[in-house]
Amino acid sequence: MATVVDASVNYRGKTKLPFYQSELRRAARERAERPMTAEALLPVLDDAGIDKAVLISSIAASGVGGEVDAIHADEVYPQLQKAPDRLFGYVGLNPTLPINENVRYLDYAIRELGFRGAHVYPHWWGIRIDDRRYWPLYAKCEELGAPIMLQVGSPTPRNRAMIAAKPSWLDPVAYDFPNLTILGIHIGSPWANEMIMMCRNYENVYMVADAHKPSTWEPELIDYLNGGGRRNLDGIEKIIWGSDWPIQDIKASLEEAKALPISKEAMDNLLGLNAMRVMNLG
Repeated sequence: MATVVDASVNYRGKTKLPFYQSELRRAARERAERPMTAEALLPVLDDAGIDKAVLISSIAASGVGGEVDAIHADEVYPQLQKAPDRLFGYVGLNPTLPINENVRYLDYAIRELGFRGAHVYPHWWGIRIDDRRYWPLYAKCEELGAPIMLQVGSPTPRNRAMIAAKPSWLDPVAYDFPNLTILGIHIGSPWANEMIMMCRNYENVYMVADAHKPSTWEPELIDYLNGGGRRNLDGIEKIIWGSDWPIQDIKASLEEAKALPISKEAMDNLLGLNAMRVMNLG
């Protein structure tokens, strides 16, 4: 099999997960009780048969206006240095901060620390992804050649987060920034067809199929990934697998992905080749 990449691992240097209680969140909390340092992560990747992983210095909050749980790029950087050929960083951004502060932080993480891209959970802040406050960040990512990951699926249920992103709201972003690589994460579920439309309509829009178990992916997504018909012609090059650890167990998610009814070519692209090509992991 070709190179396998987990494109979405939320770095946890501490165990704080201040969100609503559910079976999903409780399982995630248990997985996060071991800090995902390089020493902890690499054996997990080896056991699962994963060659490389993207570590996200995630920034979230306990609902709009709630307590911020931020992982600074400086905390993740030492872990990347322990396995620079296997671990790659994406820097988390908080759009409520002053623009100049955000742009400087983004520039620092990419230029000085060698992070490969950026990441935003817009629902925690209640700021839509087509709000012009994001435009300087999009412009900076485009200037740096850094892809940006944007959560465009629905918020986690009952967690006091507002719907601040849908796949179709990427339309003005992709149009205004044609040289910006945009990664719509969490499939865009429950708007998977919208996410497929955006991937099909724009060369610079891609989908990271993470957070949701592959066994639950929509039939339309499988069809698009498998390249069925004119409408789905480019899906094989557009979709990237990730676990969104700790939301999913890494090995279990990968095994479910391997069981999908798709061609070997589509599988190789889904599990690693697309991430290597699109996410600056070479």
